[in-house]
Amino acid sequence: MNDFVLKAAALALQDVPEANVSWMGDHIRQYNYSDVSVAVAIDDGLITPIVKAANLKPLLTISSEVKSLVQKSERRQT
Repeated sequence: MNDFVLKAAALALQDVPEANVSWMGDHIRQYNYSDVSVAVAIDDGLITPIVKAANLKPLLTISSEVKSLVQKSERRQT
């Protein structure tokens, strides 16, 4: 279910590009791609892996990428 929400958020950022921005001190930067972070609970706490350009990726790729990022984070914790 999380993968669907992540993909929907990425596509929503493309539909509303004014929401896909960051403040850069004296100007606002608008992004072409939707990088989306997802909160994941692990034994030692909480991590937030970032799926880059999630708007361009199919659900299966998003799912495997999140799993891979979580596994890498867990290995770094030990």
